Amino acid sequence: MELTKVAFGGGCYWCTEAVFQSLIGVEKVAQGFISSEGKNDSFSEAVIVYFNEKITLKTLIEIHLHTHKSTKEHSMRTKYRSAIYYFTKEQKKKVFRYWKLYK
Repeated sequence: MELTKVAFGGGCYWCTEAVFQSLIGVEKVAQGFISSEGKNDSFSEAVIVYFNEKITLKTLIEIHLHTHKSTKEHSMRTKYRSAIYYFTKEQKKKVFRYWKLYK
């Protein structure tokens, strides 16, 4: 079974990791610091979620957006940045399409 990966930033990576580890279709969750490219390229705490076809990217994004308070102002705002990190051009299109549903 082939795995796909996506990464999420949304608070302490231990808390974020726990949310995704319990899901059917998620095979592995790796925690650490991740950085994007471009103007928002600073590192933030995040998890990389490795998943199979038993769960969709859309479902993972929905869970991510509903399990942390991305607008809360606090002293760790840059470290605990809310983010979705994609790894392919196709995944980028899907991430932006699904994210717009929640804007």
